[in-house]
This record gives sequence, structure tokens and C-alpha cells, in this order.
Amino acid sequence: MLTEHINNFHPVSNIPVNEGEAIQHTPPQEVLNAEPTLDKTKRKIKLFICTNCGKVLHSKTSWKNHIAAHENNFAFPCKICEKSFTNAASLKLHERIHNPEKKYVCSECEKSFRQKPHLEAHFRSIHLKVKPFECKICGKAFSLKGNLKQHLFLHEKGLAQHVCSVCNAPFCNASKLRRHKKIHSESES
Repeated sequence: MLTEHINNFHPVSNIPVNEGEAIQHTPPQEVLNAEPTLDKTKRKIKLFICTNCGKVLHSKTSWKNHIAAHENNFAFPCKICEKSFTNAASLKLHERIHNPEKKYVCSECEKSFRQKPHLEAHFRSIHLKVKPFECKICGKAFSLKGNLKQHLFLHEKGLAQHVCSVCNAPFCNASKLRRHKKIHSESES
């Protein structure tokens, strides 16, 4: 029934969805126009769609793990806590939380991280001050895509009841606005 709904109301390149079969998807023209540097060979994307819930996955491995979760096939248990996972890679990643050793250390401030990508994100945002993700509504920039998504949610839902008088940044509560305003007072001194 869900497969029928997906095929009828959410056609991706008008190709019917079959369990576990990849479909070719060309992003909409407005996406291609916004990304003129997108390599012509990458303009077609392979997608895998879960016929149970409609979730779109970008690799067959991700799709298999997703299906395993639907089937409660958590065959990889953690030996320390009671959590189980659908694959060995997820278990290995989880096991790091039980290891207090943080082997990735920032060369600037000596803050340490369990995972290299977290160190890299920290370095880019804190020390290099790189903020590549900009809000098209108010111009506020973010170092992490997830922070921009949270920010956009405030705009979309009209939850930004507290707005900074200096830079118009929106906040959902007064305490976050007060914390934010300290940035402006620090930059003035």
C-alpha cells in the first residue's frame, strides 16, 4: 500500500519503486542551477527507497541497515551496555563512547575528541571561524549545516520570539538571546 502511494504521489523520475532496487534520480532544475559547479557525472543520483516508510537512502548498504532496523534485526550487541545495532560499523562507532580516551587533540587549544571528524569540525568553526552555511532569510552564518537547519526551523515555525537588536538573529527563548548578546559586548571591548 505504501509502495503504491509512493509510486502514485511521490514519483522520482516516474520510475516505480521496487524493494531494494536503485532508481536514477535527476535533481530538480532549480537545484542544478543553484549548484553550477556540480559535476555533470554526478547530476544523476542513485536512490534506494524504503517501501515500509518511504525513507530515501543514498546507498544499498544504508538501505539494508534501515530495513534491518524495521525487522528488529539488531544482531550486533554492545558487550558493555544493552544497546544493539544492525551492523558491525555502527557497533564499532558506538563502542567509542565507552572508551574515555580521546585520541584526537586540537593543536590550538588542546581540546580532545573521540572522533577525527569532530576535531576537524571544531577546528574549522572555532579556530578558523569558517561559517559556510548562511541563512538566506536573515544572513546569519553557521559553521555547521545542522545549526543552520535549526535556525531555519525558527524562521519557518515563527518561533523566533526573541530577536537580537544588533544583528537580528532569532532565538526561541530569552536565555539564548542573552547568551548571544555577550558576543556583541565582547567584540566591542
